[in-house]
Amino acid sequence: MSWLRTLARISRSISSSSSRNTFPHSISTSPGFSSAASAGLGPTLAGEEKPRLLVVGSGWAGCRLMKGVDAGMYDIVCVSPRNHMVFTPLLASTCVGTLEFRSVAEPIGRIQPSISTAPGSYFFLARCTAIDPDSHTVHCETVSDHGTARDAHEPWKFKVSYDKLVIATGAEASTFGIRGVKEHAIFLREVHHAQEIRRKLLLNLMLSDVPGISEDEKKRLLHCLVIGGGPTGVEFSGELSDFIIKDVHERYSHVKDYINVTLIEANEILSSFDVRLRQYATNQLTKSGVRLVRGLVKDVQPEKVVLSDGTEVPYGLLVWSTGVGPSSLVKSLGFPKSPEGRIGVDEWLRVPSVQDVFAIGDCSGFLEGTGRTTLPALAQVAERQGKYLCALLNRMGKAGGSYANTAANADLGDPFVYKHLGSMATVGRYKALVDLRQSKMEPQASHSSQIIDISIDKSGDESSIARKKICGGTACGFSDSTSDSRDAKERFASMRKLLIAVILCAIFMAVEVVGGIKANSLAILTDATHLLSDVAAFAISLFSIWASGWEATPRQSYGFFRIEILGALVSIQLIWLLTGILLYEAIARLIHDTGEVQGLLMFSVATFGLLVNIIMAVLLGHEHGHGMHNHSHGGHEDSNNEHGHDHDHDEHGHGMHNHSHGGHEDSNNEHGHDRDHDEHGHSYSGTHSNHDDDNHDYRQETGHDHSCEGGNVIRQSPRANAGGSDELDPLWHESEKSLVSSKHVKGQTRNINVHSAYLHVLGDSIQSVGVMIGGAIIWWKPEWKLIDMACTLFFSVIVLITTIKMLRDILEVLMESTPRQINATKLEEGLCQLDGVVAIHELHIWAITVGKVLLACHVTIAPEADAELILDMVIGFINREYNISHVTIQIERQSM
Repeated sequence: MSWLRTLARISRSISSSSSRNTFPHSISTSPGFSSAASAGLGPTLAGEEKPRLLVVGSGWAGCRLMKGVDAGMYDIVCVSPRNHMVFTPLLASTCVGTLEFRSVAEPIGRIQPSISTAPGSYFFLARCTAIDPDSHTVHCETVSDHGTARDAHEPWKFKVSYDKLVIATGAEASTFGIRGVKEHAIFLREVHHAQEIRRKLLLNLMLSDVPGISEDEKKRLLHCLVIGGGPTGVEFSGELSDFIIKDVHERYSHVKDYINVTLIEANEILSSFDVRLRQYATNQLTKSGVRLVRGLVKDVQPEKVVLSDGTEVPYGLLVWSTGVGPSSLVKSLGFPKSPEGRIGVDEWLRVPSVQDVFAIGDCSGFLEGTGRTTLPALAQVAERQGKYLCALLNRMGKAGGSYANTAANADLGDPFVYKHLGSMATVGRYKALVDLRQSKMEPQASHSSQIIDISIDKSGDESSIARKKICGGTACGFSDSTSDSRDAKERFASMRKLLIAVILCAIFMAVEVVGGIKANSLAILTDATHLLSDVAAFAISLFSIWASGWEATPRQSYGFFRIEILGALVSIQLIWLLTGILLYEAIARLIHDTGEVQGLLMFSVATFGLLVNIIMAVLLGHEHGHGMHNHSHGGHEDSNNEHGHDHDHDEHGHGMHNHSHGGHEDSNNEHGHDRDHDEHGHSYSGTHSNHDDDNHDYRQETGHDHSCEGGNVIRQSPRANAGGSDELDPLWHESEKSLVSSKHVKGQTRNINVHSAYLHVLGDSIQSVGVMIGGAIIWWKPEWKLIDMACTLFFSVIVLITTIKMLRDILEVLMESTPRQINATKLEEGLCQLDGVVAIHELHIWAITVGKVLLACHVTIAPEADAELILDMVIGFINREYNISHVTIQIERQSM
């Protein structure tokens, strides 16, 4: 042990150098300490050594402080029973293998490298037993076995002198004096707690499958009981229910019907959250199979819990998460206390009764004399206190107040001010709650609470950050321009192209009118007239694209995308009308002889027109419109940004929220927090099971989630993967892969108005080529002026032909036909091959504009099938294979 070698080395150095008096640290001893164990770090020598900053604790507050302190100004010494910081918000995920333990622990030496490298900085694996502020000394003793003092040898006791002391020991789990809690329950505050929960859970799963175990014993072993309905208890219950649904049902199918989760809370779950969020959490947990019980625990026995009303609840795994309270060290200190029993501090986080002592984090609270209320035991409070205090200590060091008893009159700057950023908690099934109120007493407002879907996606070999899906607040969100930034950018790009095309057309039209009159060429005037129609058509297209960006309304729930179709239809009608007029004029010229035609001028003007048309064709034909545009219900989706909606009949979270909150306890001393699921790797190691064989990446569709009393589950989901690939839920990924032998080609769809303008330009180009040929011939043979009329007749017909395909697409949209690229029969057959799907009926596929396809159908599933899982499979298949951007599915169970 490096710290033990350090103490021994210091002791030997003192012994060898005491006569010379060269070692800077003096050693203190006290009665009851053995001579070998009484070594320690004595007071520093001002001017010869750096002042010593002693941090007791390695939680959120202490680690944030150590990270920011200037190691060139202070020798940093940390005393803590653990050599790492725990990211407590994610501990619940490690219990079931969603995350591995190493993912939630960060070594102290990485947070502050000087502790491992600087000569005067150390980390001691020990706990503080007493503080002597008069002598600026802290009494410590070594620990082992997860922070307890049990060991084969007597604990080493030593002292550490300090110039500045920061107490950041945190708090302890509250048991309320209930008998049997410490002996039989498992807390969820440290990594070893999560390890014990995982070990116990897997052990019970294995034991319950042993022959001879009675039904009652199986039910007891597999009954997971959670005490406490704060964020920690709720999140653990959600993680456990997900584990049961996703893994136990597959890997432990023999006992899957016996495992249950019960959450007992004395009042209401998530009591610090908005009432609507509490109700939503209740609904989600209930749908996940978690049994919610209101009651008070009276006694905890080895195999059952006794409630205050006499009810006995047997259990195989008991997790205790009822909040935190002052630790035994804090209670033993003689410092003034806050009303909650924490170490009392002033506005600058100092312990006012002594010199050079500060307290931060869960162990501290404002004294009554400050006029401030005690802050909740949250990670965001602790982190910000640590950040504030490290800045204060650095400022004191620069001002010469870093040594002991030198900062009495130092300028401390502004006092600490805390602004609450909100609370967050996950409830399983990829759902999370965010309460943005600055305090639990703040009046409820629609903008202060959010319901968030968390989606895990993978791109290549790397997991992307969890996407958050929220409601935009519109009736449907199809045209929500405030949330669909990429769609707005594409509309702007299309409008810019059309505007440039209008300007070029106007210039060219003026040139052709003048040239046609002077050349007496009907073909050129025909082209000029065609350009006039182009200007009008482009203006209509500009308006159509602008209007398509209008937000959806309750009356126009799909937005205004069909204005694109109507605009394109009017544009094509103009082409047909003007082409008919020109055909009539050409026939009239054939019947009645006309004047001479200037072939050279006709050729020159047509050449200039061809160049302009080529420029416009390149402009309009490059990256047409929306490309791989997958319009989702509430936003545009791509591999990096997904927007969607999750609506429940009871709760609606609205707003554009993308805000994370650090925190480990709420105002009831429960841990609320910042959540970031990067990957789901189920890996169980131990003597009882090895669950390393797969790396799970769970995807959850997003959309309108309507859970009805009648047993039907309806979900409208915008899942469309622009990359053409989805990572599927591991429970059905392999089986579904075999159902599809080839991918359907997902072609790009251009903006229909830009496409219409492109057809205009294409027709103009063809006509310009014809006019050039006719002009060249008339230039060579002036008497062949009939070629001018013949070119007009021939190329007018070609222009009309170019509009037929576009007209067909428009009519298919208006008639709500199934898009040609989708084979409805094959789609239905593919859905019927999914496991658990019995039949498909009421299948409707249509488009609201070119490239924006919608689907709705009823799916009949087997009585024993998991509706949520089938819903995932159906939506994933439709999104992945057919790139349909908006899906509405109703799940119905087959009647027995």
